[in-house]
Amino acid sequence: MDRRIIPLIMCGGAGTRLWPASREVHPKQFLSLFGARSTFQETLLRVSDAGLFERPIVITNEAY
Repeated sequence: MDRRIIPLIMCGGAGTRLWPASREVHPKQFLSLFGARSTFQETLLRVSDAGLFERPIVITNEAY
């Protein structure tokens, strides 16, 4: 069997846990907290191997 994983990435929220850095209009997943990339970008890089993964499905708020 040669099946690849379909990543499901959930991101969203009210922006209250890392306030004031994280706000509803700029949530924590889009902040660069641990380097040059945001946690969302780092997550996409982890699932970027086309030999292992299909294109990810991202579930988020309509505003993002």
